Amino acid sequence: MKNLMIIKKGEPLVDSREVSKGFDVGHKQVRNLIQTNIERIKRFGNLEELEVKTRKGRIEKFFLLNESQALFLVSSMRNSEVILDFRELMVREFIRIRTGLQQAILNKSNQQWLTDRSRGKLVRCVTTETIEKFVEYATNQGSKNAKMYYRNISSMQNKSLFILREKYPNLRDLLTDRQLSFIQVVDIISSEALREGMSQQLPYKEIYELAKQRVTTAAELMPKTMVPLIEADQIPNLNKDNENG
Repeated sequence: MKNLMIIKKGEPLVDSREVSKGFDVGHKQVRNLIQTNIERIKRFGNLEELEVKTRKGRIEKFFLLNESQALFLVSSMRNSEVILDFRELMVREFIRIRTGLQQAILNKSNQQWLTDRSRGKLVRCVTTETIEKFVEYATNQGSKNAKMYYRNISSMQNKSLFILREKYPNLRDLLTDRQLSFIQVVDIISSEALREGMSQQLPYKEIYELAKQRVTTAAELMPKTMVPLIEADQIPNLNKDNENG
């Protein structure tokens, strides 16, 4: 259950399909439970219903529930070890993600962080310009998906430095001063590797691998840290409450 939560408009939400996995029941049963209690659930906020086409071509409807809605839904289930375990997991995830989102708000009121962030944006602009030239270079060498390198290089950098459990629209807004300094370093390393490879007229795939190798080597000197910065063992033990009824 790697992607239990998603973040939408600054709010952590849980997918009803993930709830069905946590309950160890079919998604239809969870949807029926939501429909049965829909008026009560809506008292806790807007309930978003979406649909997606499955691999078999069928349309599957699902819900996105906020924290209060998800906890109400769990409370409507008869307690079992599976339900209690999932409830604990879900509470921990909501706490962890809320903490990360609060970190982003605090960062924007910290003058030192704002200064570091502005400096990082300047470095990132240079990196983006270099990637733009590399995309053109790769396209001229025959790459049909060269524009993917904007995302691929950023993803490679983030994965080398951080422990990521969600997809963030603005990842760098969650980083600490120290993490910002790390990402600035790998931005510079990436740019230098791309420019060096292009100046030597290497094949575009070799240039990307050169950048990846150098970033990976540098990242080994910087311990991976969690984003948001909260680990499971920092959250109070919820089992005690469950055991006491």
